[in-house]
Amino acid sequence: LLAGAARADPRLGEPWEDAIEAGIDRQRQELDRGVTPAALLRQAELQAARRTEGPERVARLYLLARAYAQVGDRRSAISTYQEVLRVAPRCYFVHRDFAILALEQDPPDRRSAEQYLRQAIAIHPRYLSALRNLAQLMFDDGRVTDSIPVLERVVSLSPADLQARFLLAKALLQDAQQEAGPQKEAKLEKAERAI
Repeated sequence: LLAGAARADPRLGEPWEDAIEAGIDRQRQELDRGVTPAALLRQAELQAARRTEGPERVARLYLLARAYAQVGDRRSAISTYQEVLRVAPRCYFVHRDFAILALEQDPPDRRSAEQYLRQAIAIHPRYLSALRNLAQLMFDDGRVTDSIPVLERVVSLSPADLQARFLLAKALLQDAQQEAGPQKEAKLEKAERAI
C-alpha cells in the first residue's frame, strides 16, 4: 500500500513536496528494476546520513522512514516518521503512511488508520491518495453511505480516476438499495453518471 502514493496529487506548496515525490519515484523505479527493499534501505540510510537542512532533510528522512516500512521495521519507520513531523509538521505524507502501517498490523487498526487519513486530509484537503484510501476504508467497513461524499470529492478532483468512479458507482448502487421511489431513482441515475 505504501506504493499507492499517487503522483497526481495536487501540491500544497510546501518546499519538500517535490523532493519527496521524486524520491518516491526513484524508490519505485529501483524496486521495479529488482533492487531489494533491504538494498533500498541501505541507500536511504546513506542519503539520510548526509548533512542537509530544509526540504532535502525532510525528504531524506521521509524516504528513510518509508524504506524502513518496506522492509517491515515498523519501530524504526514510526520513529523516523515522527522525526519528519518534528522537522516538517505539515508533512501530510507521513499521516497517510501511518494509516497504512496501522492497516498492516495484525489485527489491522482501522480506527487509527481512519484518524491518520483524516489528519492528512486536514493538512491537505486535496490529497487524493489519502482521500482514496479513506473512501476505500469506509466502503470496506460497510459504511457505504459515508464513503460516497469522499468518493465524489475524489472524482471532482480527478475526473479521469476510473477506479474512484467505479467505486463511487458501486457505492451509489448499494446505497440506492436502501431507498425507494424517487430517491432510489435519483441515486441510480447518479451511479450511472459516475461511470
